[in-house]
Amino acid sequence: MHYPFDLLSYAEDDSGLVRRLGLERIVVLGRDVHLAEGTAFEGKHIYLVRGSSQKILSRAVKNPNVAGIIFEGREMPLRAIQDSAREKKVILFPCTDIVSAMLSGDFGRIYSVRKAAAICMRENVHACAVTMAASRDGLLSAAQLAAMNEFIGIERRHYEESASAFGELFDSQG
Repeated sequence: MHYPFDLLSYAEDDSGLVRRLGLERIVVLGRDVHLAEGTAFEGKHIYLVRGSSQKILSRAVKNPNVAGIIFEGREMPLRAIQDSAREKKVILFPCTDIVSAMLSGDFGRIYSVRKAAAICMRENVHACAVTMAASRDGLLSAAQLAAMNEFIGIERRHYEESASAFGELFDSQG
């Protein structure tokens, strides 16, 4: 099983670690791609937009500098998912959010993530879970990422295609 990339929220250059985890690359927030809250995604950077507003997320996926979106909260805006399909953008589900919800007993949040993943599968939207680890200790291997994707309901073939699509968006914009 091969998972092409993972997304981290800290910077560490350790290609040996990347290979041991079974990954091809690690994309780092703040260095390789920037996280935008709301509409602050202007400039020449590549962005991921995190939010809960359907209007903001739909506008974000139409921007050529935005590679993907991350839902915040329990509401999963259907129009933003459909716009992501049309614009060929990727919806990312942070494993840190999923694990945090599991540990706190927030099963409503987990239900929301699984529901959004099901909609993504139905609408044929590129979607996958990524680590977004804050430290080296939070990293997941390729096999663990695969299991997390399957846990939220994203089929193996689908998340592999989605990860590849994100990599292509990232490379074409970078």
